[in-house]
Amino acid sequence: MYITSIIWYLSWPAMIAVSTIIIYYTVRKFDNKQNKTSKCNPYEKSDFH
Repeated sequence: MYITSIIWYLSWPAMIAVSTIIIYYTVRKFDNKQNKTSKCNPYEKSDFH
């Protein structure tokens, strides 16, 4: 019981850190893709308007 409780308390910060890192990198990749598509697509405005 004691060892499992230590693992449980230590696993929460690790899980939170891993999830925040994953979210941060996915948001960065999404932003980079958006910037590349908006810069490299000159026909975007003419097509939609």
